[in-house]
Amino acid sequence: MVLGGKRITVKRPRVRSGTHEVALPTYEHFKDSDPLTKRVLEQVLLGVSARRYHSSLEGNGSCLRVRGTSKSAVSRRFVMATAERIAEWMARPLDGLDIVALFMDGIRVGDHMVVAAIGVDSDGCKHALGIWEGATENSAVCQVLIDNLLSRDFPPTSRCCS
Repeated sequence: MVLGGKRITVKRPRVRSGTHEVALPTYEHFKDSDPLTKRVLEQVLLGVSARRYHSSLEGNGSCLRVRGTSKSAVSRRFVMATAERIAEWMARPLDGLDIVALFMDGIRVGDHMVVAAIGVDSDGCKHALGIWEGATENSAVCQVLIDNLLSRDFPPTSRCCS
């Protein structure tokens, strides 16, 4: 069960109906790990390291067994949550944007090259359109990013490309 940014162990009541076990709606609700993933994401984005996550939480008393606060568990949850959000972001449609300029550039992050596409609309507002990771800032990585933009209804005949 999730409580205060950590998983606690509780004795689960077992209810049977005939030969099979009945799921208890209340228990199923509190068993959901989404609040924990949300809390981990918030804490890490606020600057709490995976190593210090446990110490950022409120005390729980000595009678509760706590799980899910180790640095590896926090790191796994953070990677999972950010990967899901990036996948959603990279799949969103772009047809509603009035892009007049498209910029693509790469930045080295450790041993990786991250290529980003930024669009500027007719009001001068910048929109992050997509990112892609590669070993170098080469045409193959850029082509994959362009193909991704086109698959999301980025208008190839908009004013930025004419």
